[in-house]
Amino acid sequence: METLAAVLNAVSQDNDDAAVLAKVYDDINEEVKSKTELAKKYKNRVKVLEQEISDLTSEFESDRTDYLETIRKQDQQIKLLQQILDRAQPAIKKESNY
Repeated sequence: METLAAVLNAVSQDNDDAAVLAKVYDDINEEVKSKTELAKKYKNRVKVLEQEISDLTSEFESDRTDYLETIRKQDQQIKLLQQILDRAQPAIKKESNY
């Protein structure tokens, strides 16, 4: 009879241990699911931010190219105006008292 009681006690304890392990497994599984969802969310956010960085870089490069082109055109205009001034200046009379 003691053997039967010991076996029943061992089986009961094994069931309790199995229940505890199942609960721990369920808790860990829920935590993994939660962290996986969070990781997916952050991964999508990273993709959005990387695209935004790419767009800003592209826009910056475009603006930079436009600014350089404007500077070159203004440089050419200044050179042209300087050449016109250099040719016209000798023809202007210097009638000044100072």
